[in-house]
Amino acid sequence: MKMKWPQSLGKPHFNDWEGEVFTLDDEPKSKRVYEIGQKLEELSVGELTETITLLQDEIIRLEKAKADKSRHLDAAAALFAKKS
Repeated sequence: MKMKWPQSLGKPHFNDWEGEVFTLDDEPKSKRVYEIGQKLEELSVGELTETITLLQDEIIRLEKAKADKSRHLDAAAALFAKKS
């Protein structure tokens, strides 16, 4: 991630720093365990187990989000439905 000194803070008080761009290389990078379509031969049994657990948790999260959106859509449809 590249950052610049905010202009709203005025000029920095460092003699050798003239608004250079610097990179935050020390940020931890998350390890991607699995990518859709990845060759499964590349994963160990432990990584496969971890991936299955992560994907099952993600499926539960997606199903909950879908159910929540469906409830909102149903509520909106009921609110704006034509009354006969």
